[in-house]
Amino acid sequence: MALNMSEIAADIEDMTGVGQNLTKHVLRALAEIAAEEIEAGEDFTVPGIVSIKYAYKPPQKKGERWRKGQERTKFGGETEIAESDSPPVKASIRLKAAPTGAVYKLRPGTKPEAQAAFLKSKTGKAVISRKSK
Repeated sequence: MALNMSEIAADIEDMTGVGQNLTKHVLRALAEIAAEEIEAGEDFTVPGIVSIKYAYKPPQKKGERWRKGQERTKFGGETEIAESDSPPVKASIRLKAAPTGAVYKLRPGTKPEAQAAFLKSKTGKAVISRKSK
């Protein structure tokens, strides 16, 4: 279960001695600053925790990726002769969050051996017990 603002403020108070009210004000101000930056179209980073960025995928016209009769490579490396032009793609914008700093170091790797090692770790076991309920 995720920590709420009061629990985070209590943890910060225990670690630093800064009062819970002051910590809550700082967290609210940080959220406000992040919202203003994102609303202005800017990227935002909380150092050592998370980076929030916009990802833009430009539009593509019909047939821009492949044309009818051309050889194209599909997923898995298979090749085929295209039966029609590639479909048009609309532009899209997404907001992506990615861990940074110490949080980034805690992510599991994508390779099978890295996944196996993560599953055996204390963090992996905690995730499994929490998610399998």
